[in-house]
Amino acid sequence: MNIIEQYNLTLQIEILKEQSAETLARLCKIVGDSNTSKYIDLLKAFSYIVNTELYMVTSVDELESLKSKMTGIEQRIKASLGTDAHIAEVAKSLKSYSDIQDIESYSSEDFDKALERTIDLLTFNKNISSTPHAVILGGQSGAGKTTIHRVKMLEYKGDYIVIDGDTYRAQHPHFRELQEKYGVDSVDYTKTFAGKMVEAVIDKLSSLQYNLIIEGTLRSAVVPINTATLLKSKGYTVDFCLIATKPELSYLTTQLRYLEMMIMDPLQARATPKDHHDGIVKSLVANINELEQSGLFESLQVYKRDLEQVYNSKLCTESVEVVVDQILFGPWTQEESALLEVSKSQEKALRAKLP
Repeated sequence: MNIIEQYNLTLQIEILKEQSAETLARLCKIVGDSNTSKYIDLLKAFSYIVNTELYMVTSVDELESLKSKMTGIEQRIKASLGTDAHIAEVAKSLKSYSDIQDIESYSSEDFDKALERTIDLLTFNKNISSTPHAVILGGQSGAGKTTIHRVKMLEYKGDYIVIDGDTYRAQHPHFRELQEKYGVDSVDYTKTFAGKMVEAVIDKLSSLQYNLIIEGTLRSAVVPINTATLLKSKGYTVDFCLIATKPELSYLTTQLRYLEMMIMDPLQARATPKDHHDGIVKSLVANINELEQSGLFESLQVYKRDLEQVYNSKLCTESVEVVVDQILFGPWTQEESALLEVSKSQEKALRAKLP
């Protein structure tokens, strides 16, 4: 695959991941407290596709095959519960509950239940390691961090657990109601829940010694340094991987992702403020240098969107900040220019499809 094909595949994986995270949360609510093994097994199968197999596809055909598998599992769960009547009743009861409650809040019981379910689903078909390894990711919104997910999952034959805070938003007990009430601003009301879930999941899974991929932005060096310190205290080796992408390309990617979601489900669409995106970009070089100086990481690695590793501190003598600065702000390559033009064409086509 060339860089444009890899980019398009990664973008479609990201969009399907976002959709599927909400579908999984909705299915968990539909199943409710049922302990019937067939429901639990189906949820685990769906989760494994979303959290592992999705990252390991190497073609659009494989991605379409996974979509079909997920649709089939969703239909089986609904059919097993006795048609859509049960689902409508669950939705009605949830709506009735939310009408009389503060939907922005959640109880400790809500959180603990979501955490237990999340751990149970994430650890399905995963192995505890005697030499646990963690990869912490960085890069601005739209840079393509899923690229690194794909590389590492293929390297380890799927034996990583990905921890991504955005996918935990849908676990909020009133997620859909918040979307309906606040629209694109609903992210402001789910971020506390998602952040707390990330911390709890990292703490739990690291205590159990699973291999981890932890999503981040590197907006600040403090978060990855603190996370690496915690993991190393539990016997982990920790690498930091940055996806380096021209800011013009990454911001355009956030627009493409937003437009795709607006067409499929406006309530799920999440816009990325440009000042937030640009703020991360401006701090990347200084922050990656701070990580290098900390000495906490087994290696610092830099990838580009075509899955190519362009820097590894174990192999390179050049400073990582020089490499990152050159990719972010240096001359454009022929491939980057071609990708920009393709992305602009895609944006135009998507905007034409909006109502």
